[in-house]
Amino acid sequence: MDKYSISVISAFIGAAVAIFTNYWRTRYTIKSQDLSKRIEELSQSISKLEAYACEYWTSEDRSKNSANHYAMGFQTKIELMIQYLDKQHTRFNDKSVSRSLNEFTGACTGGSFNDKSGKPEPDRVRRILITGESLKIELMKIRNLHY
Repeated sequence: MDKYSISVISAFIGAAVAIFTNYWRTRYTIKSQDLSKRIEELSQSISKLEAYACEYWTSEDRSKNSANHYAMGFQTKIELMIQYLDKQHTRFNDKSVSRSLNEFTGACTGGSFNDKSGKPEPDRVRRILITGESLKIELMKIRNLHY
């Protein structure tokens, strides 16, 4: 082989490696950005659920309070998003997220949640805020594992 053909073959091999590397890096970056964006959305939804649940549990007249409908909606939204992330990202499946989610939803909508005649339970607010923050921390841990 002459020097010209060796140069051409080397250029093709280099180009193929560069194309493959750029493709793989772009694909990884897009998936990581999607995960990061979804976790940020989840954190915002968790904060909103915390607010609605706290409003519900501190309300004097639950029959006139529509926070329970918003709380149930945000709870379902959070559960659906976590199921989606669990299916899309193989390393997302984590028992600590499931455990934290169960504790959080139990604090928000457990017990006598739909009882319209219940008395305010301001002590529950602390539990809601703590379990909500624990869930956010577990989600951030998973996000950090992907970087």
